[in-house]
Amino acid sequence: GGIEAVVAAMDAHAGVEGVQEQGCWALHNLCIENNDNQVKIAALGGIEAVLAGMRAHAGAAGVQEEGCGALRNLSSNNDENKVKTADHGGIEAVVAAMDAHAGVEGVQEQGCWALHNLCIENNDNQVKIAALGGIEAVLAGMRAHAGAAGVQEEGCGALRNLSSNNDENKVKTADHGGIEAVV
Repeated sequence: GGIEAVVAAMDAHAGVEGVQEQGCWALHNLCIENNDNQVKIAALGGIEAVLAGMRAHAGAAGVQEEGCGALRNLSSNNDENKVKTADHGGIEAVVAAMDAHAGVEGVQEQGCWALHNLCIENNDNQVKIAALGGIEAVLAGMRAHAGAAGVQEEGCGALRNLSSNNDENKVKTADHGGIEAVV
């Protein structure tokens, strides 16, 4: 299979930015609304491959955007992948990408969307995202890209999910200007 080939290419060419960007993009697309592929990608080390690519190419906006997109789709409606992503440093990777590429709309949109999906019905991830500066990263992205509907939509979605049944995150979001960012 194709999933095995993508993960193998990413592992074999860890230092090649283009392979990492295209590999993340392929995994991003392969798991869109496909639970079987989400499970297979995770089982074959795809989450780890995405995170390794993001870490090795922290300065490459394309790798960061597609890495966040892959993590977004891998965690969509998949509780095990949400946990595995968080356990392997995925939340840190997304927040770091958003911080490093504050001026890149695509990184901000995909980063917000990844955080949005990672904390749906996952209290541990809600807490971890807030502790690692995720609320601030989402708000910074929304402020920097006020005219970008995609960033605003996914930023609002992330703030919604981060504050769902979490009073501490509600307070933190409000204290950091979240109400003003949304209104």
